[in-house]
Amino acid sequence: MSSIKKEYLCQVTIIEARDLAGINSEGSCDPFIRVTCGNAGSQATTANEDNTNPCWNQSFTFSKLMLTDMELETWELKIECLNHNQFLKNSLVGSFSFGLATLHRNSNHEFYGMWITLLHPDHGSSPRGYVLMNCFIVGPQDIPPAHAIGEHMGLEEDADESDDDMMDELLTPEQRKLKKLKAQSVKIVGAPMIARKSYQLSVNIYKAEHFGNHPNAFVSARTCGFVDKTHTMKETNDPIWNVKLSFPAYKPILNDRITVRVWDQRPLARDIMIATIPEIPSDHDFFNITNLLSRGGVMPCRWIPLYGQNLEESSIWDGVKEMVGSKKKSYIGTCYKGRLLLSLTVSPNDDPETGASRAAPYREPIAKIHSLRVILFELKNAKNCGDTVRIRISMGPFNVWSKKTGKRETTDSNTNETIEYFQWGSAYSGEQIAEIKEPFPIDPSQAPDVFLDLYSEGLLGGEKRIGYIRKPASEIIGRDYPFWLPFRSLDTHSEVGSDSPGLVLVSMSYQVDEGSGQKSGVVKSKPRKADRWLCWNVYGGLDMAPSLEDEDTNLALKIYCGDSVINLPDEISEQCAHTKYPIWKWSGVKPLQLHEDLHFEQNLRLEVYNKSTIMKWFDSTDEIGQFSVPLYVCENQWSQPHFFHVINAREQGVSQGRVLAEFFIAKSSIDSSNNPCKRESEATMKCDIEFAIIGIRNLVPKYEKPEITVTIPGYTMEKDVKAEISVSEVKNKDRSNPNFLTIIKFKNVTLPVTPIYLPALYIKLKDTAFLSWNECYTFIPLMPYAHWITDEAIKREALELYNRNFTVKELIEQVPLRSVPQEKLRRTGDESYTDYAEDCIPDDSANEEDNNTQGKELDMSDIFDPKNSRLTKKIQFDKVEVDEEIEIRLREDKEKELNSELEILRAQAKKQTEKKGEVKETLKLEIRKKERELDVVKEGVMTEKRFMKKDEVLDEDGFQYNRPIYKQGPYEEALELPYERYFLFRKTKNTEKLSAFRVGEPTGAILKSSVYIRILEDGKPYDPNTSFPDPDTFTNDFNFFHPGFRGTETLMSIFGENNFDVRVYILRGLSLSAVDNAPDWIAFSGGLDALSSANSYPQLIIGDHKDVDGKYVNDTKPELKNLNPEFFRSYEMEAEIPSDWKLQISIFNLNEYGFDNIIGSTIIDLEDRYFGDPYTSKKLMMKELKNHCDREIEETQEPKLREWLVKIRKNVKRDAARLDVSQHVAPVEYRALENRGKKTAQGMIELFLEVLDSQEAKLIPVSKIAKPIPEEYELRFIVYKCEGIPRRPDKEVTDIFFRVAFDCAGWIEESVQKETDAHMGSSDGHGVFNWRMKFHFQLPCTFARLRVNAYDFSTFGDDQVVSEVILDLSRYFSRVLKEGKLSVEESWTDLHLPNKPGTNGGKLMFSFYILSLAEANQRPVGEAQDEPNRDPELETPEEGRGVSDFLKGTAFDVSGWSLWDFGILKKILAVLSLGGMAIVLFIYPGFLTGGAK
Repeated sequence: MSSIKKEYLCQVTIIEARDLAGINSEGSCDPFIRVTCGNAGSQATTANEDNTNPCWNQSFTFSKLMLTDMELETWELKIECLNHNQFLKNSLVGSFSFGLATLHRNSNHEFYGMWITLLHPDHGSSPRGYVLMNCFIVGPQDIPPAHAIGEHMGLEEDADESDDDMMDELLTPEQRKLKKLKAQSVKIVGAPMIARKSYQLSVNIYKAEHFGNHPNAFVSARTCGFVDKTHTMKETNDPIWNVKLSFPAYKPILNDRITVRVWDQRPLARDIMIATIPEIPSDHDFFNITNLLSRGGVMPCRWIPLYGQNLEESSIWDGVKEMVGSKKKSYIGTCYKGRLLLSLTVSPNDDPETGASRAAPYREPIAKIHSLRVILFELKNAKNCGDTVRIRISMGPFNVWSKKTGKRETTDSNTNETIEYFQWGSAYSGEQIAEIKEPFPIDPSQAPDVFLDLYSEGLLGGEKRIGYIRKPASEIIGRDYPFWLPFRSLDTHSEVGSDSPGLVLVSMSYQVDEGSGQKSGVVKSKPRKADRWLCWNVYGGLDMAPSLEDEDTNLALKIYCGDSVINLPDEISEQCAHTKYPIWKWSGVKPLQLHEDLHFEQNLRLEVYNKSTIMKWFDSTDEIGQFSVPLYVCENQWSQPHFFHVINAREQGVSQGRVLAEFFIAKSSIDSSNNPCKRESEATMKCDIEFAIIGIRNLVPKYEKPEITVTIPGYTMEKDVKAEISVSEVKNKDRSNPNFLTIIKFKNVTLPVTPIYLPALYIKLKDTAFLSWNECYTFIPLMPYAHWITDEAIKREALELYNRNFTVKELIEQVPLRSVPQEKLRRTGDESYTDYAEDCIPDDSANEEDNNTQGKELDMSDIFDPKNSRLTKKIQFDKVEVDEEIEIRLREDKEKELNSELEILRAQAKKQTEKKGEVKETLKLEIRKKERELDVVKEGVMTEKRFMKKDEVLDEDGFQYNRPIYKQGPYEEALELPYERYFLFRKTKNTEKLSAFRVGEPTGAILKSSVYIRILEDGKPYDPNTSFPDPDTFTNDFNFFHPGFRGTETLMSIFGENNFDVRVYILRGLSLSAVDNAPDWIAFSGGLDALSSANSYPQLIIGDHKDVDGKYVNDTKPELKNLNPEFFRSYEMEAEIPSDWKLQISIFNLNEYGFDNIIGSTIIDLEDRYFGDPYTSKKLMMKELKNHCDREIEETQEPKLREWLVKIRKNVKRDAARLDVSQHVAPVEYRALENRGKKTAQGMIELFLEVLDSQEAKLIPVSKIAKPIPEEYELRFIVYKCEGIPRRPDKEVTDIFFRVAFDCAGWIEESVQKETDAHMGSSDGHGVFNWRMKFHFQLPCTFARLRVNAYDFSTFGDDQVVSEVILDLSRYFSRVLKEGKLSVEESWTDLHLPNKPGTNGGKLMFSFYILSLAEANQRPVGEAQDEPNRDPELETPEEGRGVSDFLKGTAFDVSGWSLWDFGILKKILAVLSLGGMAIVLFIYPGFLTGGAK
């Protein structure tokens, strides 16, 4: 697991919430959502007042998340719903968390349209509400997800999702009626139907042992967003808890990580973490819920060893060391901290519990007495170890020490090089360390790791640990041979090169102790030495010393084997100087004295140095790097040589080049003449290497006098062969995009037949202008062009070896490995390497000088792999032999038949429309059936050719682009380019650039070229005037080296300066990174930010022509506050290629107060788009070939040549007639937006692009695109009456009125609210209204719902909600889009008490009508009972509208008065008195005084 931090981007969209738990006294809440992603802080939505079913539809972007692999596995995305309190702390409604690693591992790195259940720690597994959301996380090489317009997001989870009208004809009339009634039933918005299964997860914490320093220990567990802990056991090294921590878990599992931590509680100080379980999280351990379920849901009681850092070894200088980079953080423990006994269970449970309780009785794992026996032999490559060292061997709390040993020296007789080492025991026997014999679990995975700690005496006395080795017990069980182990540095935790304190030869055995008669199983002495012969062949190097200039490169090699050092001869070194691609061909045989068992020998090591001269007087050598090979893997001869990466620890583990080499240890005498490693001379051939150079694009800065030089570096050629060819003639004036348009030929070159030995072309571009030092370079391997290799497996294997990029940080050894093909990595995501030399290297994972941590393979195909060398995806098709001509003819006949039938049916539909204004349903169904049948016929039989045309399906949501849709990544991968593209590099010492690109820093410039290796027959020079291959044996696809051109550069002319029309159709932006803050004041006052919006607009630049008409568009009309803007804009621009080779599309955010921010941009190579179109490239090829043949036929006098050219021209005409013009349609593509300051994609842009020459543009009209136009509709909602509306406890009657709110835009706009009049004095909850309400809206809309609240009217106070319901109209809106209008007759729906779904709150009779706004304007109706009162005519109710109804339930209630009741008289007098007072006070205030005169 890498400790390198990688950049991620996470985007979260909070859509809505339902059935939130009430917090205040009225059972409601003022909710808002707080989103927290890892350590990137929190962002919040707006707050909704008094709403338990709020809508937000807000997105939040967390950019520049810097996470290691460990942090990605551990950290979470937390969703919290809070109730806003203006004066006090916001209270938690419920929360949920996603595991970032779980999210990243999911398909497309996202959860889309996901309903999550909010839970509260104090309420167990009881749901506290539901939230609908989308979220995704992408890393540096990931692509954000793309979705269709209006794709279902869970908003219509119960709506009709399929058009099943075709099945109506199979139903009986009664069944059709029932189906119609069901379709008309109104859906109530409530708790979503979430398909989930609940589980009870139990983490049982029993006890711990072997703690040190008597901590106040407690254990915490975290999973699914819940955290719980045990009680604290004070001041004990062996605490006992016996606690069960219970958590709810749900499937599908959105957060599968279980994290257990052991703490030391410190009073009045921060608690100290002792250890974390698991130490290295992964998706296949017990602490992953998904994996735990797959193992039966039980992890039995087991001991978990704890590891951490030794705090006593820290010093005040550690912070300084970390700042300067000499000390690095380690996620791996460097010492044993104790062990914890626990178990895990997860089982189905409909009502899971939470909290801590007493654990059930347990049974400890079985333990037996085990013995650990260790023999130490010697320590080599000792760096900074002082004069005396000793080693402590520990397993768990038990440890033993070796004796102290002093430093020794030996000198190589040939090189006089001094080698320092430490030795225990004698030359042939090691020191047997005291045996550790203690009880350990019989399961080796529960046993603690074995530590070997290297101690050295300090300058001021005392011992200090300077290195450590950590070895799992399972890896040393039954070991009967020694192995070399590298010590890790305590500062860098690296075991590479000079960072490692040394290598120790040790023999260890761990096994059950069965008594005194048991054999130890550990080797105590070294075998005797015998004569052996080292055979080697170091053929050459690639990408050597990437940070050095060519002229400063003078490489020297040293081979260390046994006690011998072998130097590369100076003459070979000088011959291969000043190149990064030396061909040493250094082979030889060296007699050695080696142990018979090569496991006792240190690994063979090859070191690479660079020799330089300082001021012409002093020679110096600088270490480039090294690699090593275990000697025991060289006992058998390898099937072929291998590439070894040269690693230098000082360069942060970045590869410093690759060496092609082979080694073999022979047991019998061998001399140089029969060296089995010398293979390259077995087979050679004579060839011409032809290199077609089109030009270079995007040179920055401009090269005033560019000169391109092509060499085959380090390759020995014959005397008459030019080893270096330069071209300086440029065919255009643009010095940023020079065209060379020439073919360079290396003639009569001797090449090896075996592809792995093939050299590379080294291309160097230099500006020869005065006072210019600009230069750049690249190389092109010839291996992909080995067309004589008919066995694809051999070629693929060689390519895999060649293109493998190894960037491991902590590497000490490399045994030959086979890399996984890039296409396999993309399909399976498996980035591990498998053993390459299976025939010669035993499966010996225990030799840990080759204990490699495999790195991740970077996708280098766009840089190093020419297109025709990429591995084709293996897709299995049914092997059905189909005669395509017969199939096409049958399909055409069927298509004509169906079209004629469709014309008849459509004519009948037209007549019905003219007569009756509508078409019968049966006729509609018949037309649909025929149309679908016609679509099937058009698709035809699925062949591999059709399948590889990629995705040509229309958008699944029904929005038709009428063109193919390409969703398989960058569209550049689908282009059939007639040339290859190679990045040009410059020298750099930036290790990050070298890690990614291996040879230097990319300049941004691109070389466009092609290579062909022409094999010469019998070694004779190629003469196009005498060589006439059969025209039927080659194709007429685009080919610079087509025999018909007879070696000329005719085809190069089409790449000259040409004028093109570029049509850009920008459809949508998808998942754009937010740059605007859009929180409300509530969230902002609470310290919460919200990157949740963007006012985006596109900017287009062709070439570098900013502010030039026709080549620059700055469309500043923004799509406001939308991270998924729908642009649907088209632009027609002009380009002069090659000068205007690129199109840059940028998406900006409009800033009202300052400089507009760029969200991201993408660059499209227009030249590639034009020539990469298969139809265009083939058409141009055939046109030029035909014209060339015409000219040659007229000019030549050679009959044989004329006849040959005539046949070629005939074949060209035949192939031109077969061109498929359908390939000429540009597909809709999805392009990632990049931002220079960020390493992750900042969103996607959906577009398609047409590049046409000026003549084509006149014939092909501009495609018409338009945003889906919202349609205006009117909703007429009628409230008729209600029954059973509950009374308030403090009132005898209810004054009922209804308030209806319609909000189809979510949080963006205020909802439209309308009210009925009041039905006064209802004692039984009955009310009559006959009240019409009109709402205008547009389709499509996001939130199709009506909120209906029944209120109790209050004359002097606030109106109180007594019942409510939310109606979901999404089903009806879907039908309206199809049919144009809809009506729902009188229907009853149940109401529920406020914020209490499922309770009885009465019922309501209503109806509604939806029709287009145009139709509504033609036939208007009034609000309530206003005129025009029709459709239907509503009567004004009188019930509940009188004065007595108004006074009912008050002191003036006259509804129960009787004529002879004296109480009535009192009430009449009271009313008269009040009336008189009102007259005096308000009507005639001067009545008593006689009035004013």
